[in-house]
Amino acid sequence: FVAKSPTPAQKSNPSMALDISSKPRKRLTALWTRKRLTALWTRKRLTALWPRKRLTAFWRLGSSVAALTCGLLLLYQSAKATSGEVAISITASGKTKTFSRNELLSHKQLTTLKIENDPAYDGRKTNYQAVPVAVLFETVKFRSDDTLLFKSLDGFSAPISAVRLLNTNETASVAYLAIEPAGQLWPKLKSGKTAGPFYLVWKNPSKSKISTEEWPFQLRGFEVKPSFEAQFPLTMPDSRLESSSNIVRGYKAFQRTCVACHQLNGQGASQLGPDLNLPLSPTEYLQKGIIERLVRDPQKLRLWPAAKMPALGVDSISDDDLLNVVEYLEHMSKRKPKTR
Repeated sequence: FVAKSPTPAQKSNPSMALDISSKPRKRLTALWTRKRLTALWTRKRLTALWPRKRLTAFWRLGSSVAALTCGLLLLYQSAKATSGEVAISITASGKTKTFSRNELLSHKQLTTLKIENDPAYDGRKTNYQAVPVAVLFETVKFRSDDTLLFKSLDGFSAPISAVRLLNTNETASVAYLAIEPAGQLWPKLKSGKTAGPFYLVWKNPSKSKISTEEWPFQLRGFEVKPSFEAQFPLTMPDSRLESSSNIVRGYKAFQRTCVACHQLNGQGASQLGPDLNLPLSPTEYLQKGIIERLVRDPQKLRLWPAAKMPALGVDSISDDDLLNVVEYLEHMSKRKPKTR
């Protein structure tokens, strides 16, 4: 800023000169102040803007963490709420339906079933809260050749007759599903576990000659499958045999009793025990009569405390059926799959 020379009037009146000369300084001061304030305001705005962005980012991050925490908390509460809940499943046509323990214990057909000779508990008398198995399959559609496969928690799995299992006519044996209450656990088995949470038991088992192998415990579900022959064709004997032949009868007994643990020719629902035809059939390396003794009491032939195979008495497989199974195994030893 360049000051102008005072006019004659200003010289004669110093106060006027003072007033006039002060205006540029005020304007200058005001201008500088405005610029400084503008700069300060801009800096403050920028300074305020950065924390806002940072706080926005932190807020968004905090929101995500909070949402995740809430989600995990809900999952935890849900898991905690259902941790004591167990269920049994029914699978058919690719769809699975489950029945919880509480749901079954409040079912309108729940009853107390008395068992006179419980195979899971060494023939003791037991009482169970149970529902007819048929109620689990009320909405399931079956083909005429379908079979039912039960599955246990320990890997025990085998086909079971759908006709026998779903029968509700008390002129024959009727299947029930026993349910172990969460607060009233059943006695422990030799394994240290109970037969629960679900156990397949029978009313009047003698009427249909129900074997002990048809009392699976520690059940986790049932699955509707095609016929056994369709699932495992390599287990089939020669199709030219009569249905009344000992070999075919042995094949049927093999399905009821043996496939719960064993495969044959690499096919079967379970692998708890060895294959009964590959690489060799037991009829090829055991003397005649040894298989029958082995089935009746394995520990008398081979001392093996960790062995899983139980002794199978006549209530599990009759003497005639056992002989037929041996004949079936001899027949199948000549029907091994071709290896490449």
